[in-house]
Amino acid sequence: MNIAILIPCYNEEKTIAKVIEDFRTQLPQATIYVFDNNSSDRSAEIARKNGVQVISVRKQGKGFVVRKMFEQIDSDIYVIVDADDTYFAKDVHKLIEPILKDEADMVIGSRRFVSDSAMKKINKIGNILFSRLLKLVFAQPLGDVLSGYRAVSKEWVLNVPLVSYEFQVEMEMTFQSLYRNMRIIEVEVDYKERPQGSFSKLHPFRDGALILGTFMALIRDLMPLYTFSFFAFVLVAFTLGYGLHIYYLPREATLFDNVIIISGLIISFLLLLIGIVLHTINRRFFELIVLIQRNNKHKK
Repeated sequence: MNIAILIPCYNEEKTIAKVIEDFRTQLPQATIYVFDNNSSDRSAEIARKNGVQVISVRKQGKGFVVRKMFEQIDSDIYVIVDADDTYFAKDVHKLIEPILKDEADMVIGSRRFVSDSAMKKINKIGNILFSRLLKLVFAQPLGDVLSGYRAVSKEWVLNVPLVSYEFQVEMEMTFQSLYRNMRIIEVEVDYKERPQGSFSKLHPFRDGALILGTFMALIRDLMPLYTFSFFAFVLVAFTLGYGLHIYYLPREATLFDNVIIISGLIISFLLLLIGIVLHTINRRFFELIVLIQRNNKHKK
């Protein structure tokens, strides 16, 4: 099977050559691509000197880079790894083995920190938080949903749409896979701190807010029945609580009280109705996609 090593790169001149050489040693049969995202240093030049194809991505952001990868490259297995030399190339065999055996559509490298300084505490907390949120929604215990080291199959690439533009792309990849019932396996991989002189581009609070916003948007767009039902339930609970409060007051309900109660019940019903309509539309689109995929496979 064809294997593509895809390396998103932004100002990683200190590490890019080592990453290329390490993966070339581990998977000499694979084709390595470096996707340069407007680097201002010598990253692209060094990658070319090391004999790999460098593809330029002008729109800034890791999400744009990952989307470009799947648009440009045709392969049977895609391995995505950061260019900062924090992951070990030797672990790539763990990632591709489940796909080679047709046991998984996506394999996530769950990071095991080789030292306490490998990742900032705030980043660890954020990773745990988002992993717990996904577990709450899908009841699947994944430990590292933001890992930048993963492998996906060709079927995954053909069936999972991505629209993120920055570091929230890992969250979207995991969420979309769970939503579309893709087979996901986690394998433990070692993770080390960046070499001296190499700097992270991640901004914990800003990018954390982007990831959380993406998570909420995906729930709204892909699971509208649950989303609008939740808000309808909250509003009904508030309205009924307000009504009981008014009932036990030593006075008659005013026009304002009646408007609040009636409006709350009407809006709750409308929220539930919106959720049902959007859920039905989503289901029809999903059925259409399944039929199109089935017809394409029969044509082949």
